[in-house]
Amino acid sequence: MDAEMPKKPVIAIVDDDTSVREGTMDLVKAMGFIAEAFSCAEEFLKSKRLHSTSCLIADVRMPGVLLDRGRADAWNDRTRAPQSFGSVG
Repeated sequence: MDAEMPKKPVIAIVDDDTSVREGTMDLVKAMGFIAEAFSCAEEFLKSKRLHSTSCLIADVRMPGVLLDRGRADAWNDRTRAPQSFGSVG
């Protein structure tokens, strides 16, 4: 994988609900962005996309390891990327 930042912004989607994750990924791709989907915060935080992500969209109500505000702030301090937290249902 190339260490350079991709030319198109990379949007990371973190959600444990497969249909929400895939639907959000389809929407982001339709808007012309590169979309990467992860089923949990831990998967995203260990991914090669961590530092090339331009924006993070995450479900704050996921069970298990959550992408809590403290870790999100730490990630943002390293990447300076915007974040969107939400939940469906």
